Amino acid sequence: MGTETDADDELRRAWYQFCDGLKVSGDALLTGAVLADRDQRAEAFRYLMQSLALGFLFHVENQMPEHPYLLPYFTPDRKQAGDNADALILGAFIDGTQTYRIAGSRGTSTWLAFTVLRPTRPDEPRHPMGAPYNFVLDAPPLLPPDLTVDGDGHVEVVLSPEPQVGNWIPTTPETRHVRIREFFGDWAQEEPSRLRIERVGAPVAPPPLYTPERWTAALEEVGRFTRAATEFWPQLVYGDPVNQMRPRPNIGMSPGESWNGKVDANPGGVNASCHWRVAPDEALVIEWTPTPAFHWLVEVDNVWAATVDYRWRMANLNAKQAAYEPDGSVRMVLSHVDPGVPNWLDLSGWSEGFVNMRMLLSTEVPEFRTRLVKIADLAALLPADAVRTDDEGRRRQLRQRQAGVYARFGV
Repeated sequence: MGTETDADDELRRAWYQFCDGLKVSGDALLTGAVLADRDQRAEAFRYLMQSLALGFLFHVENQMPEHPYLLPYFTPDRKQAGDNADALILGAFIDGTQTYRIAGSRGTSTWLAFTVLRPTRPDEPRHPMGAPYNFVLDAPPLLPPDLTVDGDGHVEVVLSPEPQVGNWIPTTPETRHVRIREFFGDWAQEEPSRLRIERVGAPVAPPPLYTPERWTAALEEVGRFTRAATEFWPQLVYGDPVNQMRPRPNIGMSPGESWNGKVDANPGGVNASCHWRVAPDEALVIEWTPTPAFHWLVEVDNVWAATVDYRWRMANLNAKQAAYEPDGSVRMVLSHVDPGVPNWLDLSGWSEGFVNMRMLLSTEVPEFRTRLVKIADLAALLPADAVRTDDEGRRRQLRQRQAGVYARFGV
């Protein structure tokens, strides 16, 4: 015989409400004007499920300020908008009134930033991960070291309200989250950091079981997070209530504002973006000359600004991966079929989407030249000295990508 508790009705209500919210999110994928192709519709649900998985880990498993751990948020099989093909992003929930220590191996990544976040305010876009306000940054060898690393490559960062000797990030009572971002230029050679977080003076006792009250609150947060996958990101990327970029596809790369202090932003960069709409027999050519920047990266995203499959496809380029033309410029070709140039961005079967460029430690957005051409005409339109590649060169690029993804994520 089954047993009943006085929490059953509330748990059932919360679960049914959560499931109804998933239905609404699924309906948004089918009724929106963004996608029409049947395969892309199916991929949309895959994206929704990846966001659901991330939301569960983020708002259930990772919500432990007393017993924090650094969760890898985005992986090749767990994505949400802004996940970034060059990045390893870790995070944990913390209590800003307490002291935390993050320690371990620095690794050799191009860029390492520790950021604390607070809840977003009424005049800011509501984002479940919050807004950054304090950080320390390590980007060798161009920056004076914010971060002290010892001779053995060991690093230690303390988060606390009181000043600390060494690497210290101030926190306040509203601090709720710490985010660690690493960017990789040479994927196959750069090693990720190996870091652990602990609350100083934390109780020895393990985390308690979830109570019904705590579970229903967490489930509500998971639902909000998942709905944001289909509601928040399209509004943030394309404009609300009218999509500002979709009516003007393939037109230049629109510069954004400095990202410092913006919601969910990485410190120290500017960006530029373009909505693309490219048919199977077309190619979008983007040409530009890099301006001074510590590091830059360009990636193809889907219509929710989540990365396409960068493990198996040429879905992004960065300053160390790109091939440069004889005059120092960069020519990228976005297309559904291999155009025979090294700087190919594979559109991966999506009919439209978003190409995003990030420039770290830069305040200047380059001038971009874009043109939509027929793929059959591309070879004739390129200069005689244009950089090209062959099948073996492409296989080598893809092997390096897969090795780099394994080094970063172990998958």
